[in-house]
Amino acid sequence: MTALARIEAGLRTIGYQAESLILDYSFADVLSDAGEEQSVALAAFTQAPESYRSAAFGVITGSYDADALGRHRALGAPILLSIGRDEVGVWRVGAEGKPRLTERVPLDQIDALFARNASAWNPRAVHRAKSLGQNHAAYQLDFVDLGLMPAIEHQIEVKLDRLLSDVIAKLLTGIDDPYREEAVFRTAFRLLAAKILIDRRHPDAAFWSDAPVSKVLAGIEAYYHLDHLPRPAAEAVPGASVATAWGMLRDAINFRNISSDSLAYVYENTLVTADTRKRFGTHSTPRQVAEYVMGRIDLGRFAPEDITIYEPFAGAGMFLVAALRHLRDLLPETLTRQERHDFLVERISGAELDSFACEVATLSLILADYPNANGWKITPTDLFEKDVLSL
Repeated sequence: MTALARIEAGLRTIGYQAESLILDYSFADVLSDAGEEQSVALAAFTQAPESYRSAAFGVITGSYDADALGRHRALGAPILLSIGRDEVGVWRVGAEGKPRLTERVPLDQIDALFARNASAWNPRAVHRAKSLGQNHAAYQLDFVDLGLMPAIEHQIEVKLDRLLSDVIAKLLTGIDDPYREEAVFRTAFRLLAAKILIDRRHPDAAFWSDAPVSKVLAGIEAYYHLDHLPRPAAEAVPGASVATAWGMLRDAINFRNISSDSLAYVYENTLVTADTRKRFGTHSTPRQVAEYVMGRIDLGRFAPEDITIYEPFAGAGMFLVAALRHLRDLLPETLTRQERHDFLVERISGAELDSFACEVATLSLILADYPNANGWKITPTDLFEKDVLSL
């Protein structure tokens, strides 16, 4: 058995599922200026779908040094394992500086390495440390640098905001009325969702990279069951602009390792500009505010089945996106993807007076809940009407 196979087997023995262990995993180094693509021989995630939020381990083979390993920080894994000729190195990865070598283990001791670290390295412990450790000392682990995820998050938001702004600007070429602007925002969502499915190698998107953009848009409509939402009228956005915008997005940095809630945040934040606030009355909540409030609420105090989340005046849905992630992190690993989606859709909803804001909130939740279909209930409602909130 090769060293890589032994490491994979060791990860399985401490609880990592087959779908969360990915060989030859590639990702964008968002911490670099250009976002170059990097790869590891094996990546282990605490839950599916994979992202920097759930990355636990990366395995490197071949020649390496601390500088080379440092170029893999954007994976988001707190531990990198380097396979040498006779041993495996265990490296801790932080937000700043080079990864630090903490241990060297002979190849024949790989099983023992995982056995003695099982309580701290298992997926539940690592996931809780990364998702809850910021606010709860009980979940913190000494090898998880709590500054790494915010550092990755910030660079993702900067790069994606710039990219999506350019895409929207291209779609807005020659458009100067609100009706057509709404069509642009709907088109931007569909192109962004298609990019995500392509980069995450979803089977439904297997042929979209080379397909005409009209086929891509039709594919997204079918995949996410967007029938009940307004569609971007074909005549509202020039076809040439859509094709050019799609080329810009399709050829940009790899989205595979970017968390779905980060993508939802960037979509919502980039979309709700000062001009759109003025035109549509739609407001944006800073991600940090939503995350802080949800952290203070601390959903972990309650059993998930006892939680119902309803947001009046939902705006573009950023509090709901934050609530979705916090509640999802509390669900047991035994639930299937569909069971998780059904559970969350049943317990998370909201309302907003402006119908376009409701649409943006719904689309943001769809992005945050990749790869599940729609089902979110954000209703256009005047909450000041008499008895509208009566049960």
